[in-house]
Amino acid sequence: MPTPILAKVDLSSGAVVAALFQVPDVFVGLSREALADLTFADMPGFGLFPVVEEPRPAFDAATERLTDEVAVGAFDREAGLVAGAWSIIPLTPEEIAARNPVPASVSAAQACLILEDDKLLAGVEAIVAQMPKTVQIWFDRANTWERDNPYVRGIGLELDLTEAQMDEMFRRAARRL
Repeated sequence: MPTPILAKVDLSSGAVVAALFQVPDVFVGLSREALADLTFADMPGFGLFPVVEEPRPAFDAATERLTDEVAVGAFDREAGLVAGAWSIIPLTPEEIAARNPVPASVSAAQACLILEDDKLLAGVEAIVAQMPKTVQIWFDRANTWERDNPYVRGIGLELDLTEAQMDEMFRRAARRL
């Protein structure tokens, strides 16, 4: 949606009561002074003032987004204008996941580096040492760790990690060199 170009303001309170996205024909060509007092248009106590868009604010694109439209902000009586303010909206967990999908697999080295970063590698090695030989062979020789691998899931369960924690570890591992 486009930015509003005019805002109708209640002059007694300074409250913005409406946003206009185009100039009504009846007001085309009028000066700013004429628009500032709509008594002539049977709207005493109201004025139309330009909306000035503020610069886009900085935000974290991984967890936030800007609104699709500029909201009409506060009326500045001295300047005779209305601020057009951007709103930052937190992303839902679903939107964050869509922007940052969980990789299906990571290299064994990436997985072990993340486990070491999180001070979990020694615990994983101790857990694996207590598991059947097939798990030990997989842990020692697998080139990749698939997110849905039963051994990976089992290690996560042994560490009391949630699915969300496991997903985040895979995301971080995929970025790890």
